[in-house]
Amino acid sequence: MKRALIVAAVAAVMMAGPATATDYTVIGSGSAAYYSVNVAYRLDADMMPMSSIFGEPFLSPGVALQSGSDASQLIDGNRSGWYLRNLEDAQGSRYATTTIELDQVYTLNTLTVAFADVQAQGTMTYQLRVSDDNENWYTVTPSASITNRVFHPYSFAAMDVKYIEYTIYGSIGAQGHLTTAEISAFVAAVEGAKGVPQHEDGYNILMGKTPISSKNFADITRSTNGNATEYARLVGASADNMGELVYDIGYDAWLTGIQVSMWAGWDHLQVYVTTDDPTGSVCQWTPIRDATQSLALTAGDDGKFLFDDPTQVRYIKIEGYAGALNGHVVELMAFATIPEPATMSLLALGGLALLRRKR
Repeated sequence: MKRALIVAAVAAVMMAGPATATDYTVIGSGSAAYYSVNVAYRLDADMMPMSSIFGEPFLSPGVALQSGSDASQLIDGNRSGWYLRNLEDAQGSRYATTTIELDQVYTLNTLTVAFADVQAQGTMTYQLRVSDDNENWYTVTPSASITNRVFHPYSFAAMDVKYIEYTIYGSIGAQGHLTTAEISAFVAAVEGAKGVPQHEDGYNILMGKTPISSKNFADITRSTNGNATEYARLVGASADNMGELVYDIGYDAWLTGIQVSMWAGWDHLQVYVTTDDPTGSVCQWTPIRDATQSLALTAGDDGKFLFDDPTQVRYIKIEGYAGALNGHVVELMAFATIPEPATMSLLALGGLALLRRKR
């Protein structure tokens, strides 16, 4: 019986992942403090989003969905977003609404909304509501105005949330259209919060980190600030003089993959990784893809670089050029395994040792 309980306990810990304090830094203070990672964009081991859209979005008569766009783009880490057309009419009665279902219940106190493209003759507004059961709702903002390429953060009292409802309304005008780039959610840094993020749980571990070196880039701090309305700009790069950004994760992480969210096109993009100090005399960079598989991206694309197996990485370098297209980096993201292989091995060894001692 004891042996069975030990085996079950080890298995449960391995499935649940490490139960340690979060690795993410805290932004703000007091009741408004939150952890510095967007939990609405969490990826599984295949780099697929774990949050989803609940049911079918509702579009009132006359509102049209841009070809190639859908509501899931609100939570894909990409600036392309949910693109709706004909949002306005003379009565201001057109609207569209959708609900995001997070992968689990989180204790949230901050939401952000980023708009990539707004064309309106009148005024468009939007509403955000949250719920833990899709029945009882709390209104975060009842009516907020929208302007082109803006980023709105909203703070509210910490509460358990699994669903985020987003509704946009048209006003006076004609043929207005709107692209909502991304909706992000942040866990409150309060005692007893649910869903406190860990680096090994499939969240972006690069958010808020500044590149340690750059070449042929401007506004480089924008590349990991989580604001989908901003971007680092590639300047003066060419096939013979490529642009570079180098990041230090801060520790050796077991990565599942890397995503580079773009704005404007690239003729060439490659991602390299290493555990060697790039400032040292010896540094061997390893490309995630074969050199012949570098990406040529267009506006709104994201380049997902998936490792064949979890790979230990400390430093990340993106390299490329854009010719006349002047490529931009909206966000560089890195995602760790769930849980880290080293953690799993230690747990398994600890369980085996306990079993041997009981014999």
